Amino acid sequence: MKKIICLFLSLILLITFQAAASAAGYTLLEKLQKQLVVGSGLKGSFVIHCNADQEKYPFLHAIQNAEIEIRGIESDNNLHYYFYQPGENDSRNHLTEFERINDRCFIKSDLLGPDAYCLPDLNQIISNRLNIQGETPPVLSDLIKIFLADDTENSSWPNAELYERQVEMWLSAFSSETTVQKSDDATPKLTQVYTIPLESLYSFASDFIRILTSNEAAMSFLLSHLSDDQIATYLNPDLGYYYLDAMKSLDLKGDILFSRTVSTMGDLIQNSMTLPLDASRTGYETLFLQSNEKTKSYILTGSKGTLFLELPIHFDLKAESFEEQTIRFARLLPDQEGKDSYALRMTVRKSHQKYDDEAETKNHEEDQYHIHIENDPEDLPELISGQDVSAPDPADISINIHYSSKLQLSSPTTMEISCSINQGAYHFLLNGNVKTASPWTFSPFETADAVQTAEYTTEDFERLFRQWAEEAEKKLTRIPEEIKELETPASSIDTAQP
Repeated sequence: MKKIICLFLSLILLITFQAAASAAGYTLLEKLQKQLVVGSGLKGSFVIHCNADQEKYPFLHAIQNAEIEIRGIESDNNLHYYFYQPGENDSRNHLTEFERINDRCFIKSDLLGPDAYCLPDLNQIISNRLNIQGETPPVLSDLIKIFLADDTENSSWPNAELYERQVEMWLSAFSSETTVQKSDDATPKLTQVYTIPLESLYSFASDFIRILTSNEAAMSFLLSHLSDDQIATYLNPDLGYYYLDAMKSLDLKGDILFSRTVSTMGDLIQNSMTLPLDASRTGYETLFLQSNEKTKSYILTGSKGTLFLELPIHFDLKAESFEEQTIRFARLLPDQEGKDSYALRMTVRKSHQKYDDEAETKNHEEDQYHIHIENDPEDLPELISGQDVSAPDPADISINIHYSSKLQLSSPTTMEISCSINQGAYHFLLNGNVKTASPWTFSPFETADAVQTAEYTTEDFERLFRQWAEEAEKKLTRIPEEIKELETPASSIDTAQP
């Protein structure tokens, strides 16, 4: 159950950050972002009411019913944020500070003593999890960013059809099996299977990268979409050897299996791919990917268990609104008899509205997300079906994000967030608001002797969080309000508005 709640809270953060990255046209969110970029400060507060168990959720229990103030500012690629409770004479009690300086993140808190901590970046986390040693270009983290990127935010690849033909020609040499079957409506379909030796993939990948970077149009596209660090890494001819050697150094065994199913008219019905993994580093032996006209799914299997994710083929949290979309996720652990294993179905829908106030002096925009999560071990892929799972209570999540600002471009922009989670006896309610404000000067804390956490284990971070939570539990001032049955956050939209 603890991991389920963490999943819910991660979802809330994902939606909030996706919303904060999704300005399409000159929306109020884009206005807020532009104000921050040109140097406006950010200020606000939030409070969480919940009935979190102190042993299971020490962080949530420590801050529940405590109103926290936020102050922040962005300058170039640097950030500085304060989280505190106001004291007498404008003092900041129980201050926790967050800084990002030249892509390095630091945190310092009165509740953790005098030390500052340097947080690991995404590439360090991945390298530690995969046991990758030595200095390496940040390939893995950048691949993840590319995978998560919204295609609509980027221009199309130049000469894409040319590269597709080159891949098709290379792939044709590895065709190993062809079968004809009938689909559910009795129409025939053709499945072509390709068996690709890893050495052949390594050689093709190395050649393809060289061809790609020798094309002026492709290079122009890459230069406009990569950062300076990425250009120095990926477009550096002196590092060409690295990628081939890195691929060959992985302890992978077996071939890549790729299959494609098409109709008699040549329309694509389904793609699937099975990739061998380095089990000694990851604990997983195989990654299986599959996509069809409705969904795309990913399955990791190995000694650590099985992870399964299924998404709608056209799912975008940043879309202005969408009807109900379904996501499925399963985590199956070996030899646990269902304990800590689960198979969940999550349905998400989003609505968006714009309106002006009665005096027509303010613009308003509002995003509402409604999410339902329930246990659903039925109809799992054959690869993982038939295993025992736990049965957590269904959960309902509602998130409301409301933006408002006066019509003038220089007027402050406000973002109000409310979120509720109800799952069985567990209830959670967050209310918060931030607005742009006049800039102010922050005094950065000393980072030269910060504690490096790149090598921290999960247990090390849990110890640090528990230390913070124990101090916060004793010192934070709380709102005298008892937790009650929490209702879905009400929308501020007047339904009578056109």
